[in-house]
Order: sequence, then C-alpha cells, then structure tokens
Amino acid sequence: MYSFTNNFNQSDLKSRISMINRTQSGRWNNGWRYGLFILLGILSFWACQQTDSEQDKPLTNAIAATNPTRGLVVELEQTKHWVSIISFFTSRASQHNFYKTNPQVVGLKGDRLQVLPKHEYDTRYYINGKEATVQAISQIRFDQVKELFIMNQLTPSGKAKTDEYKADPQPYRLFIETSTRPITVTPYRQRFSDLLTAAALSEYPMGESFMYTMNSLLEAMFFHNKKPLVERRKDDYLKVLDEVKSDVYITINGLEATPKDVETVHVREVLRVYTREQPYYNWMRADEGRTPRFELHIQTEPKRAQRDSTYYVFSPFYQGDF
Repeated sequence: MYSFTNNFNQSDLKSRISMINRTQSGRWNNGWRYGLFILLGILSFWACQQTDSEQDKPLTNAIAATNPTRGLVVELEQTKHWVSIISFFTSRASQHNFYKTNPQVVGLKGDRLQVLPKHEYDTRYYINGKEATVQAISQIRFDQVKELFIMNQLTPSGKAKTDEYKADPQPYRLFIETSTRPITVTPYRQRFSDLLTAAALSEYPMGESFMYTMNSLLEAMFFHNKKPLVERRKDDYLKVLDEVKSDVYITINGLEATPKDVETVHVREVLRVYTREQPYYNWMRADEGRTPRFELHIQTEPKRAQRDSTYYVFSPFYQGDF
C-alpha cells in the first residue's frame, strides 16, 4: 500500500521547522537600511535647496563697481538678462580677455572711436556713467579710453521670460570710462586697438564662414551680396570681387587657383561655394605669419552645364539659357 508520507521531502520539512523555531532578529539589525534611505532623502532635498539659492544669488564674477561706468555694468549684469560682448579693463589679478564674439558696436578710425552705422540706432551710449550721444563718442580718442564695455540684451525663453524680463528696443549698451591724461600704449591696449580698427573695416572682425549652393549663390549675387566674394559677369561666368581680389586665397575643386581661373567657371557649373573671412588677428599683422583676409573655395560639376537645367536647377534670380 502506497504511503502518502513518501510525498514529503524530509530535508525541506526540517528546514521549515528550524526557521519557525529560530529566535527573531532584533529590530535594529535591519534598521540601518531604513536610516540610510532617510539620510539619502535629506541630502537630496538639501542639494536642491542649495541649487535654488545659488541661482538667486548675485553674479559672483561681476567686476567691482569702483567707478560710474562699472556701476552701470554691474547693475545690468545682476538682472541676468544682459551679457558682455566686450569687456576692456584691467585688474590687479590679470588682464582679462576683451572680446568674445561678433558683433562689435564701436570701431576705431584713425585715433578716434566710431559708432558702427549698423548699430547707431539700436545702442545707448554712456560716458563716465552719463548717457551720451553718437557725436560725443566720435570725439573720444583711443588714448583717452580707460575702460570700455559693450553689452547685449539676451532673449530668454521659457520661465526666464516671466522673470521681470522686458525686451528693450535698443538691445545694446556702450559704456566708456575715460582718462583725463593720455594712456600709454601697451601690448594689451594695442591688441584692443587692432580689434576696434578691424571692426571699423569688417562686419565680422572675429571671422565668419558661409556656404552657397548654386541657387543661393544666384540669389546673393542678384541682391549684390558681397559675402560670396564673387559676382556674375554678363556672359554668366564668375568673377572675384575687385575689393577682395588682392587679399584672397582661392581653390577650385581642391586645387589652388587664381582670380583669373575663377573667370573660367560658368555659374551653371557651380555645385558649392564656401567663403570665409579670417579673424582679424590673422590678417592684421605685418609679419610672415599673416594670412589672406578672405578664402574662396569653389566646387564645380562641369557636366551640369550640358544637362537640361530646367530639370536639375531652378532659380528666379537667373535669366538665361536654362
């Protein structure tokens, strides 16, 4: 007769009985785990609070408001809606970088400052902490400039827009602190002078690059845009602009070329045109390290000229055999 007891595993049964009879562990043996979770939660909450409070603090990298000009700069910096494009000043610790990026608002022509025409009406001007006019700026010699700041209003998005932000119709500020005595030229001041001189000559003193397809090139030339560095002749071949011809490095399909070679390229053969203006510190130098101010790189597709261009290309800015 089959015994039902044979269906039980004796070792498993003994293990269960021993677990039931075992003395329960103390409450604190597992309590450290709960304590660790609580501690981690407290630390996370504290970190979030510290982040919020850091965001509400005034900017710590602002310059000391030791004169009226700096006072206005610091005031704008604390709003967190304005950023310095140029900060030209010295401190005991170091001589700070005086440029960041394009655009510049003021240039240097000869020995006097010059407000750039592009920013004449979107900028407010201050001399020694008091609002001034464009004419007053143009009377300042460079050796009178002790400190100069150019600031631009940021365009925030999301939550920042509700943080007392108000768009200014004149989003640029030019602050100048002057000296009653001429200031001696130093290498630091000379570099800044070179930047301002370049800003008076170029819209992109810090350098800029552009790319054109055939259609966008036709459009740019139609509107007499000089950024492509070329123009279209009456026979629809290209020509390097006269004003850059003597200071441009040219390649056609990766091979170094001359302005004369560019005149053999038909506008319909253009695949891509890449142009670049070098940063001012590469072309405003008199030593052997100087590079051409402009670069022009043309890629062509010669077979395109034999195609039915009405199928491959369309441009309302071209009049000719398409």
